[in-house]
This record gives sequence, structure tokens and C-alpha cells, in this order.
Amino acid sequence: MAMPIVLLMLVIAAVIVLVGLVGLVLLIVGIAKKRTALWVCGTIAMVLAGLALLVGVAVVLFLCFNVSSHRPMAVVATLPTVEAEHHEGGCSIKREDGRVTVHVEGVEIQVLEPGSGGSRSSSQSGGGEARHEIDVGNVEILVEKRGGRLDMAFSVNGRPCGRVYPCDRVVITPDREVLVNGQRRLP
Repeated sequence: MAMPIVLLMLVIAAVIVLVGLVGLVLLIVGIAKKRTALWVCGTIAMVLAGLALLVGVAVVLFLCFNVSSHRPMAVVATLPTVEAEHHEGGCSIKREDGRVTVHVEGVEIQVLEPGSGGSRSSSQSGGGEARHEIDVGNVEILVEKRGGRLDMAFSVNGRPCGRVYPCDRVVITPDREVLVNGQRRLP
């Protein structure tokens, strides 16, 4: 959008300079041939071109300073305030801005609007198996890893939600629907 404005300003400046040059030629020819009408027209054209150039420069400077002083300020991203972050029993739990994020066995679980109450987790592991019980507000999460496999059984509030894998992203909505990588999981 700024490009057409710049082009328009350049065309106007070129016309003003052209009028000034024509005025200069008329002035020189009028003086050389001793024709009063030519040098008077040349002088008038040069004066008008000079005034137009001065007004144009003043307008451009005004617009440049006015536009630059009213540019929108850069939007600064603010990080959410972290209320608490702690590591319990092989899990990391972070509470921030109305949600709790849990990292367990490489899976990220976000609980939106977890409800009142704190968060706690307990883990048991051994022999390639692990069981992680996480309570976040009014949501109970269970992640079980059996036989050292990468897939894990996953349940929310006692409802089985299928398998999850490391690098999966789970979202538990305020109405307790479970989305794994954006796909709804039926109990």
C-alpha cells in the first residue's frame, strides 16, 4: 500500500522538476533573444515550481514524522504467570492461567479449568513397567506403561481413553472431553 503512494510522490516531484526546467529554458531563451514575454513566463514557471517543491517537501516531512510517531507499538507477548511448577514421582506439573500442564513419560497433558484443589502425583516403576496416578483439581489421570513398550494405557476419571505414546499431546476440556493430538477420544 505504501508503494503506490511513493510512486505518486515521485511522479509529482518529476512534474515539478520538469516545470522548473521548462521555466529555466524559457528564461534563458527570453534573455538571449531579448523577448520579455519568454523570460517573464520562464521566471513565473520557475517560481511556481520552486514553491510547489517547497510545499511538497514540507508535506512529505510532515507525513513522515506524523506517520512514524503514530505507528502502532510493537506487541509484546507476555508469558503466562506460572503459579506453581513442581516435579513429583516422575511427573512435572505446572499450573498457569486456568490450566494445569502435566508431563509424564514424554506425554503432555493439559487440563483446562481443573477445578478447585491442588495437584499431586504418585508413580511406581520397575522392570519396564510404570504406573502414574495424577490428581489435578477434580480430574484423576492414570497412565500405565507395561512391558517396557512405548504405548501406554490412559484413563481420565476412571474412563479408559485408549493408548498414548511419547510426544502425544492430550487436552482435557472443561466438560472433561479428552482430545489426543486434536482427536476426540471416546471412553
